[in-house]
Amino acid sequence: MKYVTILLLSCLALNSCKNGTNDPNSSASETPSGIYTITVLPEHNNISKELTISFDDATKKVSGHSGCNQFFGTYKIEGNALNFSQMGSTRKMCEPAANALETAMLQSLDRINAYTIKDNMLHLNVDSNTIIQAVKN
Repeated sequence: MKYVTILLLSCLALNSCKNGTNDPNSSASETPSGIYTITVLPEHNNISKELTISFDDATKKVSGHSGCNQFFGTYKIEGNALNFSQMGSTRKMCEPAANALETAMLQSLDRINAYTIKDNMLHLNVDSNTIIQAVKN
C-alpha cells in the first residue's frame, strides 16, 4: 500500500508540472511589448505607408501610426485575449489612399479580440483568424 501511495503521488506531481500545451512554439506567456511594423492588413496587399503599433506594458497604453495620423488608446490582456479601448487619433487631412488605409487599420483594431506571437511576428486576431500581422522592430 505504501508503494501504491508513493507511485500515485509521484504521478500526480509529474502531471502537475505540465505547462498545459503541447505546442513548443506556443506564446501563451509572451505578451506584446515594444514597437511593431504592420505587414498584413485586410484588403491592403501593398502597404505603401509605414504602419506601426506600439505596446507599453508598464502603462497598458497602445499607440502607433495608421497611415496618416497617430492613434492611441489602452489595451487589456487576459491570457491570449486582447481588447483595445479608449481609442482615439489625430485628425490631420490625408490623401484618399492614406485615408482608406487608415480607415481599414482602425476598423480592424476595433475588431481584434485575441493575439499570438510566433517567431517575432505579432498576429492580431478576430477569434482564431489573423487579420493584422506585424513584425517586431
